[in-house]
Amino acid sequence: GCKAELERVKVELAEALKKSEARDRDMSELTKGISDIQRSGLERENEIQNLRKEAEAKAAKAEKIAAETREQFLSLSYEKKSLEQELKALKSAITDHESTIHSLHQDLARAQTEIALEKELRSKAEEKENDE
Repeated sequence: GCKAELERVKVELAEALKKSEARDRDMSELTKGISDIQRSGLERENEIQNLRKEAEAKAAKAEKIAAETREQFLSLSYEKKSLEQELKALKSAITDHESTIHSLHQDLARAQTEIALEKELRSKAEEKENDE
């Protein structure tokens, strides 16, 4: 009776201890698995944050380049407009100078004609004088 009962309780106790140890091992593995999952999640989160920071830095750099390019474009547009105005003014000045040169050529031609006429008249007058 009592001895058999004691043996049975010892066996049940030993089985209960084995089950408890197995449960402890399972819980330990489960805890380790959860810890691994959390660590891996944190690593992914950090990686995503780093990628986001890199993307933001690249976007900021691209925006800066775009702003500088816009400034250069506006500056070059203004410079082009200014050069076009200067070119127009120079063309106008050339036209004015050409007109002046043409007028001077006409004046010179008239003066040469007048000189030639005066020489001819002087020559005729001298001939007349010599003839008399």
